Amino acid sequence: MRSSIRGMDLAARIGGEEFAVFLIDADWTEAMTVAERIRETIRTRWSASDAEDKAVTVSIGVCVRRPGQVLDDILLKADRNLYAAKGRGRDRVVGEAPLKPVSPLEPSSNLDAAPRASPRTRETINLR
Repeated sequence: MRSSIRGMDLAARIGGEEFAVFLIDADWTEAMTVAERIRETIRTRWSASDAEDKAVTVSIGVCVRRPGQVLDDILLKADRNLYAAKGRGRDRVVGEAPLKPVSPLEPSSNLDAAPRASPRTRETINLR
């Protein structure tokens, strides 16, 4: 997984088979691209290993941090997207696309809308 992210990003196990990846100064498109790269890398490495007889799926939920959003809310949203990925058949990446760009200073009336990345914005990818 670390080979799929940049050196300044953070990947950590947050429980069992669940990991979080925090991408620094990445927008939604970059976060989705990284999530898909992680999914494909894990599948490719698993199928190339001695465990070929076991099917592996990688489901990923992506959350784009909104201004003022706290870590617990970010992880909750990523977890909801993770379960949406599992509910849609597993082995996929789910994250809502931003509905409209929102300035970091402009409050959003749509709670699911995600702003463009601004300095210090972090993206969370939740894996199970």
